[in-house]
Amino acid sequence: MSTDPLVPELISPAKPARAKHTQGAYLGQVQPVADSKCEPTPDMIRLSLRKILSSELFARSSRHSRFLRFTVEETLAGRGCDLKQYVLGLEVFGRKDSFDPQSDPIVRVGAMRVRAKLKDYYETEGQEDSVLIEFPRGYMPVFRWRHETSKNRLSVWSRLTRAFVALTTGVLLRLRPPSDGHHRGARCSTLMVEMMRTHSGVRRDSAGLCATW
Repeated sequence: MSTDPLVPELISPAKPARAKHTQGAYLGQVQPVADSKCEPTPDMIRLSLRKILSSELFARSSRHSRFLRFTVEETLAGRGCDLKQYVLGLEVFGRKDSFDPQSDPIVRVGAMRVRAKLKDYYETEGQEDSVLIEFPRGYMPVFRWRHETSKNRLSVWSRLTRAFVALTTGVLLRLRPPSDGHHRGARCSTLMVEMMRTHSGVRRDSAGLCATW
């Protein structure tokens, strides 16, 4: 750096922005922070994969670990569409070239168990993971941020709850007796709100709803 006040200092070019991370408990590694504006990067996905494979659920099963590692790496390499039963039978489960997926269900059974283990993992050891690896159908995994499904599910249940309660209330009010139908309708509507709250998990102020109906 120049000490001459007449010589301007050189300004180094701005460094590219890095993905935001937060310190995690997994081997001193940093955990990615969910960003709705972008998809999880391959590095984030591989970090999540390593954490899953080191968990108690997968560390005890080398076969299921191979299945998960192989499908994730093949998908990241752009070969996810090639993940068929025959390929997995040879590459993951050690079957010979004569392997027949129709008569040997080892790939289907293995995929079912991996799905179940992932579900258990995300409900226990991985409940704080930001990046999720899932197999919604077939053998090609998908990668997403944890918050996406929870928000969408809450929004859908919220709309369904409002529509159902409004429809039920309208029917009750139309069928109410002339004398005390209003009070019966309010009691029934409150009961319906409590039932929907229990099954949908959507919190609603039943007293406020009944007051507006």
